[in-house]
Amino acid sequence: MRLPQISLILLCSINAISAQLSKNEEYKENLSLSQLPDGKLLAHFEFITKVKNVKSPHYGLYPKAIGQVLDAHSVSEMHLSFTQGRWNHEEWGYPPTLSSGTGVEFWAWIKDLGEVDTTWKALTNTLSGLFCASLNFIDETITTEPRLSFQSNSKKNEQLRYGSLPHENVCTENLTPWIKLLPCKAKSGISVLLNPHKIYNSNFHTMAVHAKSICSDELCNERELELIQTITTVMDPVRETSRRDWSLSTVFDRQLKNACPLAKESRISVDLDHAGDQYELKPSTYQHDMAL
Repeated sequence: MRLPQISLILLCSINAISAQLSKNEEYKENLSLSQLPDGKLLAHFEFITKVKNVKSPHYGLYPKAIGQVLDAHSVSEMHLSFTQGRWNHEEWGYPPTLSSGTGVEFWAWIKDLGEVDTTWKALTNTLSGLFCASLNFIDETITTEPRLSFQSNSKKNEQLRYGSLPHENVCTENLTPWIKLLPCKAKSGISVLLNPHKIYNSNFHTMAVHAKSICSDELCNERELELIQTITTVMDPVRETSRRDWSLSTVFDRQLKNACPLAKESRISVDLDHAGDQYELKPSTYQHDMAL
């Protein structure tokens, strides 16, 4: 019987080490691999960091660089993406993440303290330095204030700003600071597979940061911080090996060795819906989840 989807719990974190984290801190990492109808391979990485009852300037597991950006610029929610290539909807269907335009796309909800445009400019300048990108070129001439798009649970005293740089070149210099935001960087866990040479040589790739600061009370004395980092890439195993079969080592030129000790969950799922009737998974999985 064919199993269209199999989940591999290959990198279960050691409970004794994970227990050292506060009960208000949580980190999960996931990798979804899907064989596309045209033989290409879709890899979707997702890293989620959550910290509850946060009181500035203590951010716990949450990356301090992002926490300080949210606080310094009165941002409740921001979304930043770096995309190269075109998503082929006809061949690949819907993308597993938010659609984004080519180049750099950025929008943020900013508290209306009377100088939103000034804050927006300072915010783009800060992120420009953080991610080694040209976000500082998002000025008033290419900034918009959408009224119906990018809806949020934000309060009424916040304003939305949006800007994009469709001709921005996406490169390794953008990925390096992105990886540094992860609790285990690229030293252990699923993030070890993030090989820039393979990612940037793919047919399509998009890298994103989604950050939120959610107040727990009216005065925002306590809040919950959430950071979702995603990388979606479409690779072509046939171009590399002239065969449709693949392995993590051939696709990413990296090998998984150690789990991230800070991760509550490390999961790799393989969707074999378009893999045909003959296939074999090596090594065998610890857990099979059937999805018919």
